[in-house]
Amino acid sequence: MTDQTHNYTSYLFEKVDCFDIPDSFNKGWVFRGHKKACWNLSSSLERETGRLGNTDRAAFEAVTLDQVKLAASYGETGGIDSADYFSWLALLQHHGCKTRLLDFTESFYVALYFAVQDCPATDSAVWAIATGALDARIAEVRAQGGFVLTEEDIARRLVNNAIEYPDRYKGEDTLAITYAKPSRLNQRLIAQQGLFLCPLNLNNSFMENLTKGLGLTGTKKPVKRLSGLNDLRAAADQEKVVKFCIPQRLHQMLLFHLRKMNITDATLFPGFDGFARSINYFAMGRE
Repeated sequence: MTDQTHNYTSYLFEKVDCFDIPDSFNKGWVFRGHKKACWNLSSSLERETGRLGNTDRAAFEAVTLDQVKLAASYGETGGIDSADYFSWLALLQHHGCKTRLLDFTESFYVALYFAVQDCPATDSAVWAIATGALDARIAEVRAQGGFVLTEEDIARRLVNNAIEYPDRYKGEDTLAITYAKPSRLNQRLIAQQGLFLCPLNLNNSFMENLTKGLGLTGTKKPVKRLSGLNDLRAAADQEKVVKFCIPQRLHQMLLFHLRKMNITDATLFPGFDGFARSINYFAMGRE
């Protein structure tokens, strides 16, 4: 399915100082950087099963979960409960497995870094998602069930239910997607202010789940050009999905300023791997 069936507002960076953009957003937005502006939001599981021509994403997911539980002796699992499917998927995602989860961050700047970090030879993008509608769904579930759990615990429970019972949310429009952090955070998630958006119905694409979960109309709006921060502030009060398109010519400058803010591979990927990757910045003469 193409993005022509999904409505979001797209802005092109031009004269606006992008480092002032986060001030236009109130609390309740999450962000994701893409190296190519033309990319839609889709999980690695969705992309991989599509590449293989396999429409049974739930079966693919079930196999990966079975395999990782057999590998619990590797010591990476940290005592994850066998029924905590969401935490298992988060662990798999961390190590490069294809899952339904999509990485987001609470920091616009971190998302911006991931969009421009390799100075891709094409326009990149940062997606911004308003979580208010998703929070409202969680609050409704909590009120209806009389739960004493926190709202984040409920979100994790929704994910676990969706994984254990693949058709549990097949007919649900409002409970189509949620967001949460695993019960145990690793250093990378902490450094990146990370969390995951998780579709609850694998029969639909990520964008279809997002459209239903946010209560969008499904009709794409004409692409708007951002002409000033006042326009962005107005949009941030009205829109639920905003895509910032970043011209390729700005990548080097943005990367330079993000490094001055101490946003680098070394800080976002704690450990020697991140440090080694950060050396590429100097080796390529980007300083």
